[in-house]
Amino acid sequence: MSEWDFYDEDDLEDGYMVFSNLSDFDINPSGSIPDDYVVDYSFTKISDREFLFKMYPGGQVPSSPQKMREREILITHEDSWLENSLKKKLTETIKAIP
Repeated sequence: MSEWDFYDEDDLEDGYMVFSNLSDFDINPSGSIPDDYVVDYSFTKISDREFLFKMYPGGQVPSSPQKMREREILITHEDSWLENSLKKKLTETIKAIP
């Protein structure tokens, strides 16, 4: 039996993604946000000052007949960064990948 060589050296346990100067926040379809896992995410620069963060989380949603759902979360913002569990800033700014 082979062992899975899972890289976790850069994992951020109990961390936070922080967004500031939001101009829009949208969840599709509306409802509670599943928090079991992230299927995909992206950052896109949409103007000189603003970025669009898209995240597709999935997991159990008790109010859903299927119990497992995915949502699309859209956050339009000017700045973002990562913090650890002690709320210490770990990155200066999260930017879109060119």
